[in-house]
Amino acid sequence: MPAYVVFLALSLRVLAAEVPTEKELAAELELLQGTWKIESVEVDGRQLDVAAFKDITRVVEGHDITWKNKDQVIARTRITFDPTRQPKTMDSTFTEGDNADKTMLGIYEIDGDEFRICSAPFDRLRPTEFASPPGSGVLIFKAKRVAP
Repeated sequence: MPAYVVFLALSLRVLAAEVPTEKELAAELELLQGTWKIESVEVDGRQLDVAAFKDITRVVEGHDITWKNKDQVIARTRITFDPTRQPKTMDSTFTEGDNADKTMLGIYEIDGDEFRICSAPFDRLRPTEFASPPGSGVLIFKAKRVAP
C-alpha cells in the first residue's frame, strides 16, 4: 500500500476522533441547561464585587442563553461547544444589540450544579487555562444552578 494512502487513512482517523458525536453533544447540552446564578467574577486578575452581580442570571435553553438583571433581558448569546477537547471549549456569540455577531472564545467546566467559564475579549485567542492575568481582558466567572 502506498505511503500516502496510509498517511491519509491515519489522518482521517485522527480527525474523526476529535469530532464530538451527536450523543456527546446532546448529553453535554443537557448538563448546561437551566438557570444559573453568578457566584464570582474575575477580570484582569481582579475579583469583582459579587454584590454587583447579585441579580444577574444566565438562563440556558438549548443553545440559546438569555442574560437577565432581575426580569430585564440584558443580553442574548448563542453557544457552540466541544466537550471532547481538554479543556472543554465554548464559543458565545451575541445575537442582538451593540455586540451582535461578536464572539467570545472560551473554555469551561461543569461539575453538577457548578459551572465555570474563562473567556477572552472579542477578537482575541481562546484561553488555554483558567487564568486572568492583569491586562489580558480575560473574564472568569463561576455560576451555580438555581433549583427549579
